[in-house]
Amino acid sequence: MSALTGHNRNVFLNRTEYLLLGVLFLLGATVRVGVIAEQYQFPGLIIPDYDQTDLAIFYNHGQQLANEIRSRLCLPQPDPLPSSPVSMTQNKDECFLRPPAYPFFLALVFVLTGNALMAPIVLQSLMGLINAILAWRLTRRIGGPFPALLTAAFMLFYWVLIVYEGVYHAQTLMIFLALIFLNALEIWSEKPSLARAVLTGCFFALHLFASPSAILFMPVAMLWMAFWIHFSSQDWRSAARQAYRHIFSFALGTTVLVAPVTISNWMADGHFTLISTGGGYMLMFGNHEGADGYFKPFESKELGIQISANDYGDICEEFQRKTGIKLIPAVVNKLAKNAALGWIRAHPDVFLRLTLKRAVIFWQPKEISHNVQEYCAKQMSRILRWLPGGFPEILGGLGAAVVMGLFSWRGVSRPVRLRWLLPALYSLVWYLPFTVFYYAGHYRVPILPFLAMLAAGGVWSAVTSLRKRPMVAGIALCFACALWLGTRLIPVDYESDWERWFYYRPEAVRRFQGENDLAALESLVESANLSYSPSACLFMAQQANQRKDFSSAITWCRRGLRIKNLTVEYRQQFLEGLTSALLASGENSVEVEHLCRELLKYAPENFNARMYLADLALKDKNYHDALIHLVQAVETKPQDGLAWFLLGQCQMALGFPDLAEEAYRKGLDADLSNPWPAMGLAGILEQKGQITEARKAVEEALRRVPELQAAHEMLQRLNDLQ
Repeated sequence: MSALTGHNRNVFLNRTEYLLLGVLFLLGATVRVGVIAEQYQFPGLIIPDYDQTDLAIFYNHGQQLANEIRSRLCLPQPDPLPSSPVSMTQNKDECFLRPPAYPFFLALVFVLTGNALMAPIVLQSLMGLINAILAWRLTRRIGGPFPALLTAAFMLFYWVLIVYEGVYHAQTLMIFLALIFLNALEIWSEKPSLARAVLTGCFFALHLFASPSAILFMPVAMLWMAFWIHFSSQDWRSAARQAYRHIFSFALGTTVLVAPVTISNWMADGHFTLISTGGGYMLMFGNHEGADGYFKPFESKELGIQISANDYGDICEEFQRKTGIKLIPAVVNKLAKNAALGWIRAHPDVFLRLTLKRAVIFWQPKEISHNVQEYCAKQMSRILRWLPGGFPEILGGLGAAVVMGLFSWRGVSRPVRLRWLLPALYSLVWYLPFTVFYYAGHYRVPILPFLAMLAAGGVWSAVTSLRKRPMVAGIALCFACALWLGTRLIPVDYESDWERWFYYRPEAVRRFQGENDLAALESLVESANLSYSPSACLFMAQQANQRKDFSSAITWCRRGLRIKNLTVEYRQQFLEGLTSALLASGENSVEVEHLCRELLKYAPENFNARMYLADLALKDKNYHDALIHLVQAVETKPQDGLAWFLLGQCQMALGFPDLAEEAYRKGLDADLSNPWPAMGLAGILEQKGQITEARKAVEEALRRVPELQAAHEMLQRLNDLQ
């Protein structure tokens, strides 16, 4: 009877688990449908822009491959996709510049859909759903149903993963292939066979085509297979022979698929490149003068290329002319690697400090990248902004996993230990290179599913151990909370990302969809409630000024000025925008005068503020103040004729006619369209009795503005005098 009751309980739990999984899956699919529907409103934002070089290379290479496939299959060429402003792509006579898996994926999608811009995005969203199932399956095998459901929920609703599904980047495909490989390795462990080992090696090779750095995991995977066979066998000699055969089969499956790519790279440019270039670049970006742990560009002279040109094409051409060597990516990668290693040898103490810094900042709470503004995409979306996030929560779960693992390791069976090692070792091996390369948020994305597995398993293990081992479970949960709270308290500033977003994205909408669609973008920005962002407020104010909606411009400028810790540059721009909007709307001059004086504290050279205050001073006959403002104005903008004219008027009022004449003549030469310097000069010459020269000056004013009534009247008076 008790056995039957236990069976019924298990059936109920299984049904509940699958029901919950189904509900999560449907909700995740609904979220993705909504996000894709939003993206259809602004297709221009999907096309890789100037700050998305990696994405642009993938995008361009995918189209290039698609056109080549159609040509070979004699298929008709559809209308081309919108071009990215970044023209970099893969050259046929060079090794792979970026890993080939994602460009081939794009090419296949473009061929099958006739260059449908959104087709890869839709398929990546579907792949995101599949990734959730794969992560659930792997976690269930190693940790049970509850950690598996937590991992599936993470995969379905963590906003970073969904954002990457919506861009032309390889992250979603990398996660998919990594999950396929680790699931295949786990399936091999259920019933080891040589065929399964070969197939697992093939899946690992496919993963390498998307993530070349995963090659570091190959010896780890081989050792894992050897330990699995060793623990499953009674005789170490037979286990060693069996492990050798399985490891060899795994390596064979990997080599058979990887070798054609490596050979293709060799045939293209004569250099050995396993999958694609990049290791030398990565090392150099993180290790040179000025490196700070994040991405820092280096100059060609740091590679020993003493060339004055700035354009990459010109540098390559001059380098080849000087050295006889073609400057292809493989050569640059080698030069970068050698330069970085030389810098490391020369500065071991700095390298050590940078390594420690990079080891820490990889786990910082900021969840986004430096070249795809994920956080901005989240906040701009009416759906994504409500989704959960928080890398600190993952860190907290990992803290619990570490404590539970240390204190409970011996009480866990060997198969369970080894299975838990799969996500742990994969995450560790992926992480290690970035302690010597450089940090960017998107390098953390491919291991997020595996970190989530470990975090879910650690938290669940601590919760279920509260009764049996309250001390260990309590320590684990306290450590998790401390780690979570500690990282949550670290301030995170996303303004640099907003600044980049508003620098590139409005122009992308204008370029691909037209000026009118900017109004829709403004509506989206306003609905996102971005009044805390100076970049957003400035964008909205500038757009309102352009369409002469001065009341809105005034509102957004005032919002911007209320933001705390505003930089001098932003404050200056808001003051300038507010001043111009107030003047255009006819607001009272007292407030404008106050704003102009405040603006000059931050920007003493501001021309408009100087001219406004000079005009007020001239009206009040405060010529000394007017002179101060006008002298600065003509220094700032010497081509402005009106400023020279007012300066001459001020000099005349102060009793310096010679200086006034000099100002008028400078204005006459500097501004060939403004008639007022000529009019001022005519007045001076008339006073001196030089009537003929005065008439010539008035005629010059009329030549510039024929309808100027004051010039006509003055010319008539001068004619009467003659």
